[in-house]
Amino acid sequence: MYRYVLKRLVLLIPVLLGVSFVVYTILDFAPGDPARLVLGSKSSEAAREEFREEHGLNKPFVVRYVSYVGKVVQGDFGKSYRTGRDVSKELLNRLPATVVLAATGVLFAIILSIPLGIVSAIKQHSAVDNVGMFVALFGITMPEFWLGLMLILLFSSFLGILPSGGYGSFANLILPALTVGMPCMANLTRVTRSEMLGVMREDFVRMARAKGVAKRVVIMKHCLKNALIPVITVAGLLFGTLLGGTVIVENVFGWPGVGAFLVKSITMKDIPAVMGGVMLLALLFSLVNLAVDIIYAFIDPRIKAEYSNRRSA
Repeated sequence: MYRYVLKRLVLLIPVLLGVSFVVYTILDFAPGDPARLVLGSKSSEAAREEFREEHGLNKPFVVRYVSYVGKVVQGDFGKSYRTGRDVSKELLNRLPATVVLAATGVLFAIILSIPLGIVSAIKQHSAVDNVGMFVALFGITMPEFWLGLMLILLFSSFLGILPSGGYGSFANLILPALTVGMPCMANLTRVTRSEMLGVMREDFVRMARAKGVAKRVVIMKHCLKNALIPVITVAGLLFGTLLGGTVIVENVFGWPGVGAFLVKSITMKDIPAVMGGVMLLALLFSLVNLAVDIIYAFIDPRIKAEYSNRRSA
């Protein structure tokens, strides 16, 4: 198991290198002059040229990229063109807000989706199942910005019980978490229902029922435990996606996370800030996937045995 984890961590190096090269190339070819965007259109050409020389923008692409990677290896992500502050400090200050929002959204989704998926599977084609699938379909198809605005209108404008934005209290977190959690809840509900239906038709479940095992025990011990692995996979992927995919929600609610920081940096073509943010999110997404694989071993002993066989081989 330890050897497998170490191998996955080593494989992160080429992944991050590939991500850095692709993003750096896209930013280099993207239209716009960082000097003009940062200093403003009314700045003099001499000031812009000084800006380019100071930040090495006049150097060839390969030289700039190799220099950037060399600094990152030493722990230096550079300074933001826009703010002049260290990118690493900017990201670390904003990362907790993004993690809290993503984790709360996924937690909300898990708490609602698993019971709803189980009930929908047990009562297949019933009114409860139809309502659950309608909610799931609605959650998948509706745009997040629309849901966020509707929640603001309902709970902030009409009812006046929750703030429409801001950061710092649990009340500020509720509406953004609901907005990012609804699509996740919809996905997890569909996956839970599908996997439960598949497991409930397995021979070992029929055998347990034939032996007189209580229905509740069959559902919770035999069916749910075997259906959890795909659910955990989707939940882990959704959490990793939300770490970098809350851009719209953060902007709608004024949430000071990494996504909002990246949007401002992209519009200003702030290369160090964009690169630092993308690299951080790529690293977190990879680590989340690794954590999901490790959790598998504790849920399904067969996977743990497979890791042991690989090690002995």
